[in-house]
Amino acid sequence: MTLRAHLHRDHHRTTAVVAALGATALVLTGCSGDGDGGSQTTSTQAELTTIAASPETQSGPSTSEAPESSAPADDAPDEAAFAEAGTGDKEFMPDKMPGLSIVDTRVGEHDGYDRVVFEFAGDGEPGWHTAYTKKPAQQASGHALDYPGQVALNVMINGVEIDYADPDSAPEVGPAAGPAGYIAGVNHEGVFEADAQYVIGLDRERPYTVTTLQNPTRLVIDFQS
Repeated sequence: MTLRAHLHRDHHRTTAVVAALGATALVLTGCSGDGDGGSQTTSTQAELTTIAASPETQSGPSTSEAPESSAPADDAPDEAAFAEAGTGDKEFMPDKMPGLSIVDTRVGEHDGYDRVVFEFAGDGEPGWHTAYTKKPAQQASGHALDYPGQVALNVMINGVEIDYADPDSAPEVGPAAGPAGYIAGVNHEGVFEADAQYVIGLDRERPYTVTTLQNPTRLVIDFQS
């Protein structure tokens, strides 16, 4: 056999080996695609589907089921109202005696003032009288009243009706709201002859205003802080 024929035969053998190795690699690649690689692809797709669905589930309640506050928003006092604030006695009597019931008492701490709100149901505008004292006394009986804080604002609200056939129709005597800010607390001291008495305890005599708001009817006392 000549040298050229020998080299020619070796060339064909090398080509056949390379072709066989290439075919084997293709077979192995195909098997790999049907094995673990396929499971990983399926798992990744499942995870992406879960992540994509999650924001839609969370966004629903935040837009359509957001809780609403049952308490109405109370208007903030303007600067003109506070210009008339003072520590002296204040009062107001309506032309016609109202027929009201107190349904809520609440307090709030705000920027520049602290607030007490008495909310009513019924007809008319409440009358009221307010005065600072360190020794508040219960109406009718004259008994000394305990209160939180260092000084008390005695609040008399006129035109409060009581259904004596329904004892639960009147607010309970005792702590009614607070504390908040410089307001140490608000105590309800009972209703006598359509006059409801409340005692607001504070750290000291602070300038205050008294305002009536509507829809619903509210008596608002703001203390400068």
